[in-house]
Amino acid sequence: MKLNNRGWGLGFLIIAGVIVILILIVTSIKINNLIKDNRKSNDSNKNSQQTDTSDNVETSALYKTLETNLEDAGEAYLIYHETLLDNTDDFIIVKYDTLKSEGHITNLPDPVGNKNCDGYVMIKTDFSVKPFIKCSNYKTLNYDLWEE
Repeated sequence: MKLNNRGWGLGFLIIAGVIVILILIVTSIKINNLIKDNRKSNDSNKNSQQTDTSDNVETSALYKTLETNLEDAGEAYLIYHETLLDNTDDFIIVKYDTLKSEGHITNLPDPVGNKNCDGYVMIKTDFSVKPFIKCSNYKTLNYDLWEE
C-alpha cells in the first residue's frame, strides 16, 4: 500500500496565513473605529449634560472659591493690622479695594462675564473673618446688610 505524502503544501499555508492576518487587521481597525465613535458620543453627551445640569454647581463652586480667596486676604490683612480690633467693640469692615491695594489679593474675576466682582470682609474681635462678594449673578447672603 502506497501513502500519499503531498499534504497541504507551503504555498497553501502562506496564503491561508495572509488571509487570517488581513482579517485580523480589518477587524482591529473596525473595533478601533467603534471605540473612537463611542468615546466621541460619550464626550458630547457628557458636555451637554455639564452645560445643562452642572453649570450651576460649577459656577457656585467658583463663587465659593472667590469667597475663600477673599477670606484668606482678610486673614492676611488681620496679621498686619491686628491693633485695629482694639478700637472697636464688635467688628471692622475691610473693603476689597483696601485688600487689593495692600497686596493681599490680586483680583476677583467674575466666573460669568468678563468683569471683576466686588466685596469686603468682616473681621470680628474674635479674629474670625467672614467674606462677602457681589458679582453680576451672585451675591453673598447679607451682602447689603454690612456694606458701607
